[in-house]
Amino acid sequence: KKKKQQTPCAPSSGEAMTRLAALWGPSRAAIFWWLATTAQAVPSGTSYDVPHVPHFTTALAEAGPGEEPWRDDPGGGARLFGVDDDDDAAEAALEPPAPPKRHKRQCAPFPRIVIGCWQLFERHDDPERVLGFLEEYAEANFTTFDAADLYDRAEQILGEFARRTEHDITVFTKYVTQDSAKFLVEQINRRSRRSLGVGALALVQFHWWAFNDHRYIQTAKHLHALEDDGRIAALGACNFDVKRLKRLLVDKRIPLVSNQVQFSLLDRRPENGLLQFAADHGLSILCYGVVAGGFLSDRFRGMSYADVRAIRRADATVSLQTYRASLDAWSGGGEAGWALFQDLLATLRAVADDLAETRRHPEEKRRRPNVATVAIAWVIDRLDATCGGSVVLGIRDATHLDDAVLARDLTLDQTHRDRIDAVLRRGRAPEGDVWSRERVGAPNYDSRGAHI
Repeated sequence: KKKKQQTPCAPSSGEAMTRLAALWGPSRAAIFWWLATTAQAVPSGTSYDVPHVPHFTTALAEAGPGEEPWRDDPGGGARLFGVDDDDDAAEAALEPPAPPKRHKRQCAPFPRIVIGCWQLFERHDDPERVLGFLEEYAEANFTTFDAADLYDRAEQILGEFARRTEHDITVFTKYVTQDSAKFLVEQINRRSRRSLGVGALALVQFHWWAFNDHRYIQTAKHLHALEDDGRIAALGACNFDVKRLKRLLVDKRIPLVSNQVQFSLLDRRPENGLLQFAADHGLSILCYGVVAGGFLSDRFRGMSYADVRAIRRADATVSLQTYRASLDAWSGGGEAGWALFQDLLATLRAVADDLAETRRHPEEKRRRPNVATVAIAWVIDRLDATCGGSVVLGIRDATHLDDAVLARDLTLDQTHRDRIDAVLRRGRAPEGDVWSRERVGAPNYDSRGAHI
């Protein structure tokens, strides 16, 4: 008998993400979902060097096309550089990893700056040009890169870069899902290792969209099993709040070493418990969004409220749309909020000028601190007071390479901290845990980012 046709109903958040991924590919679907949830809070109109993991450079064996069910072009990414992706042949070409060591609950030695590759791969169609940008950063001793299984061709291009460059690079990746199936965990892991040309992934950062679905615990156990058998060297979290970190790290004894979250002068939600939890449990923090998509830069210093509204209408990048919610949540939004933000930028500029006076060497004088580098240094300074971690600097090209070099070694003193904190206290205190506004199923927030 034919099944009775059911009345269509609204899909769940997990089903919606699956459908978007099928239509547009997982990368663009994830970006759309993030913007769609973040937009609720925006006014209308608006490398940690893990205990060394060998970099396997053995060429992958030629084989026929393999299965790539989550890609628009099955096998197309892996064949980008003439490498096929047959599962058995590719797996055999990877050198077996050494048995993993058990993690001790102590702070891990992450580098101060990790290079984020989301927008780099989204914006450039020419892989050779991207490889050139990556080499420029590696030459400046930035050799740890952050990617994800859904960042378009990120892992394939970074794998090719690892095979070509003379530098010893480390790639952190992510596992982003709302599906707890074990076969999918293993399939994505196999594909990531094949793309990067490694026997074990240096760090896998686990992101789960909606915590009202408790299957994230089972998924974390599947990932930990891959760590136990040597296919993952270290396991981290991504955008996990304190409650769920405690559930995994303490209650379920999943040995997480890091948590990647949004943290900046405009978004200080990690101060609401995460930084202390990290210090207490030996958890390192990787921070993205540290310059708030460009808001924390000299570009916006002195800009009128009318001018910034015009920019938002005519030239709003994905980053500016995403991080405007954080700016308004702290400042209160509107013209008064923009005036407060201008005071913050002026203070950062004054700190930058003060730091410039202490730079005596000719090479140091060539790179003068600016608003963005001070904003980055502030986050690094906060991490140094806990269990450490990294700033993840997202790049589009090599335009801001000098800023990254400068920020890596910039040090704030107590006078600088006090001047910045005095302005921050004039705004709203951070409310909620990390990613509380953006998460699927999060409580409602008003147009300025305040909890209703």
